[in-house]
Amino acid sequence: MVKNTYYCSEQTMKQFRMTENLDYEIHHDLTVEHVDNGIVYPLERNIHPDYEQFGGVTDQTGKFIRLSLLDRHIFDHEDALKPYRDWYIGANPKYQPNYIQQSDETVVFFGVLYPHYCHAVLEMLSRIWYFLDHPYCKAVYIADPEIKEEKCFLDFVKAFGFPMENLVRITRPTRFKQVIVPEQSFRLHDQFHQKHAEVLERIKNNLPLEKNDLYQIEKKQHPALWPLLWLKNKLGLIRSENYKKVFLLKDPFLTTAGTPRFSDIHIGKIFEKNGYKLVNPERISVTDVVKILSLCEDLVAQSGTNAHQVFWMKNNTKVTVLNRSRHVCQIQNTLSQMKNMDTTYIDASFNPLPVGWMNGPFLMCVTIYLKQFFQDNHFKYKPKNEQAFIKKHLYDFLLLWAKTNIYGNGRKRLTWDAKETARDMLQAFIETDVENRSKL
Repeated sequence: MVKNTYYCSEQTMKQFRMTENLDYEIHHDLTVEHVDNGIVYPLERNIHPDYEQFGGVTDQTGKFIRLSLLDRHIFDHEDALKPYRDWYIGANPKYQPNYIQQSDETVVFFGVLYPHYCHAVLEMLSRIWYFLDHPYCKAVYIADPEIKEEKCFLDFVKAFGFPMENLVRITRPTRFKQVIVPEQSFRLHDQFHQKHAEVLERIKNNLPLEKNDLYQIEKKQHPALWPLLWLKNKLGLIRSENYKKVFLLKDPFLTTAGTPRFSDIHIGKIFEKNGYKLVNPERISVTDVVKILSLCEDLVAQSGTNAHQVFWMKNNTKVTVLNRSRHVCQIQNTLSQMKNMDTTYIDASFNPLPVGWMNGPFLMCVTIYLKQFFQDNHFKYKPKNEQAFIKKHLYDFLLLWAKTNIYGNGRKRLTWDAKETARDMLQAFIETDVENRSKL
C-alpha cells in the first residue's frame, strides 16, 4: 500500500489507481537453489520468437534453471500483470561437452548485467542479499559481449563490501562444483523483499559523508565557480543541511546516444527559489549521488531514474515526481512502499506527439497541475506565458522526435514507425495538441 497525492489528469490518475493499493512486498523467505555440477553459460545472441539470447545456469544434463532467469513483470493498462518474454534460456547447443571449462569451486550466480544505473541497483544487486547471511565465496555474472561498461555495477558491489577479486564475468561455459542461485530480492515492476532494502542500506552505510565531500561534489557540478565555492567552503557555508530538499536535474548535454531530451532546469529554478538544492547527478559519481540523497528528506525529480533514486533516501520521507509523459511506471509505487514514502505525482509535460517511456523527447513545462501544486504549497512563483515557452521549443521538439522515433532507438517503442504516413503523424499531433492545451 502506498500514500500517493495526485496533481494529474483524470487519465493519469486512473492508471495510477489501478495499482496503488497493491501489496508489492514479498513476505516469504527468499529461496535458494543449489545446483551440483551446475554450468554457467555466457550471454549470446539468438533469434527466436520466445527468447532473445542463450545464457544462464543449467544443471549437468542441460536443463535450464528458471531461477537464474532475470524475472520481470509489467502491468498493462487493463490492470493485468504480465511477464516479459524470457531474455535468455540456457545452453547454446553449438557447444560440445569438451569445450566446457571445469572448476572445482562453488560460486553464487549474481545474474545478468544490464548497462543502466537504475537497473544495476534494482536488478544486478538483487541476488547479493545471499551474502548478508553467508560468508563470501566466488560470485559470477553474465553480460552481452558488446557491453564493456561495468563500472556502475562494480562500484556498488565494492561498496557492499564484496571482495572484487572474487567476482568473475563468465565469457565461456563453465561447469562448477556447485552453483548457488538465489531468488531475486527485487523484480521489475512489482515485487521487493526487505532483504533488498537491507542491501542498499549496507551500501549507503559503507559510503559515509567525509569532510569536504560536499565541496568536491559542488565543484564537479560547477567547475567554473570553484573560487566562490572554495570561499564558501572556508566559511562553512557548504553544509549537509543544504541538501535536505533536493531537485534532481536532467542534463541535456550528458545523455546516452539516441536519447535526446530537454532540460527541466526552468522548473528546477522555481524550486530553487523555494529552498531546494539543484543537483545534476550526471555530473557526479554514483557514489556521490548516494551520499547526497542519504541527506535528503524531500526530493523532487522527473519520472524515471531520477525519481527512482528514493532507494538511497531515509524511510518515511517525501518525493515529488514530475511526470514527463502519460506513462505510469510502477517501479515508483514499488519503491514508495519499500521506503514508506509520501509520494506526490504531478503532470508536468507538454509533448506535442506521442513519446516512448524511455526515449522521449520530453518537453517539460509548468502545467496547470504544477501551478496548483505551487499554490497549495505557498511557493514563490511568478507566472509566465507557458504557451510562448512551448512555441519557442516546438521546432526543437519535432526535430528531436523525428530523429528518435523515425530514425533512432525510439521507433520500436511506439505504435508506429517510419511506415506511417505524414497524415497519421499530423492527426496524432492535432489530437495530442487538443489534450495538451487543457494543461496550460
